Amino acid sequence: SDGDVNVDLSAAIEVEFSEEMNRQPTERALAVTPELDLRNFRWRGRTLIAEPLELLPDTTTIVVRVAGTASDYHGVAIAAPHRFAFSTGEVIDTGVVAGSVTARGQPVAGAIVWACLELAAPDSAGVLDACGYASATDDDGLFRIGNLRPAARPYALVAFIDSDGDGRYSVSMESGRVVTDAAFLAAPADSVGGIEVPLADTDEGRSGMPRDAGRPRGPRSAAQPDTLGTGEALREVAE
Repeated sequence: SDGDVNVDLSAAIEVEFSEEMNRQPTERALAVTPELDLRNFRWRGRTLIAEPLELLPDTTTIVVRVAGTASDYHGVAIAAPHRFAFSTGEVIDTGVVAGSVTARGQPVAGAIVWACLELAAPDSAGVLDACGYASATDDDGLFRIGNLRPAARPYALVAFIDSDGDGRYSVSMESGRVVTDAAFLAAPADSVGGIEVPLADTDEGRSGMPRDAGRPRGPRSAAQPDTLGTGEALREVAE
């Protein structure tokens, strides 16, 4: 459940709802970061059980999100998106990176943002797979990525418009930007904010990774753990 530590690496992720759910949309609304392959879905009454194909990563804070597109048996969407975090290590990481995504100086809503310690090169098709922890910008173009661990090297940020909805960044086809060395979190509760990520214009002629923007930032203030709006719609279990 939310805040659990030392969770077994073989644990399944369970989300219990207060009523019968429309199963396929609810399964599609479930996301986990760092990204795990959750193809094995099953239901036990009102509880959605997702079994990762591989063991959970060791000593890692795992964030589970249920998007607002999840709906009940009658097609009524849940009241609000929900998230919870647990850890396979001894602590829940609480580092935060926050900022905004813009295009030609204007805020961009709905952009996908990743915070990554390890950033691979695009594959042969010019596509970047999801890495690290993820968020999306709100109506004002703002993003906040929590539950980040401190590290000896800076986080990179990847922001893009997921035009085809596949959850991956097609460098040559989708408007985006990669900012290497964007934020340095040295201590467990460090918070770095005010990072602006300007998306590349479609006429920049991108053929590989977009050019970096900005400079590395260090911690500005102590971070507070994310506030979870659990409501009465669901509760979370990792066991």
